[in-house]
Amino acid sequence: MANENEDPGISHKEFFEKALTAAGEWTRFADPKALGVAVFLGFGATDLLKYIGQLYYGFWLTIVCLLGALLLAVLTLFFVTRALFPRLEPEGPRSLYYFGGIAQFEDLEEYERVVKEKTPQELESHIASQAWNVAKVANAKHQRTQWAYRCLLEFLALWAVGRVALYLVS
Repeated sequence: MANENEDPGISHKEFFEKALTAAGEWTRFADPKALGVAVFLGFGATDLLKYIGQLYYGFWLTIVCLLGALLLAVLTLFFVTRALFPRLEPEGPRSLYYFGGIAQFEDLEEYERVVKEKTPQELESHIASQAWNVAKVANAKHQRTQWAYRCLLEFLALWAVGRVALYLVS
């Protein structure tokens, strides 16, 4: 029979590890979304570049729409790139949990020595810091993917109007 004084709840360490796992999953989910945006952009941009030479023969609506679509294609690509490669620096002391922090040690022995010198509470703090930093990366990736998606929708709208106008002129 379990001791009545035992806390049946989750420990801090377990919570931090679950938060880190969840943040890592959120980070991974952003990449396929950003790549999906890039695929749709590729379809529209290929067609746009195919007909860009006909802008000379179009009227102002065609020119404005297709040049606007071209600008939005560049912005979409910018946000997709920023989503895939967020370039965020981890905050706080050198992490004993993050691969970049671990790789900064001279050798395995130094890393092992530093880890063994830490108390369980200090190690929990490193896990919490890693979860927080990974969550920041996930948040940045998702925000940038949302911006890429918005730009893609605007690109597709301008591209469609420009293509219809180009069809009507020719």
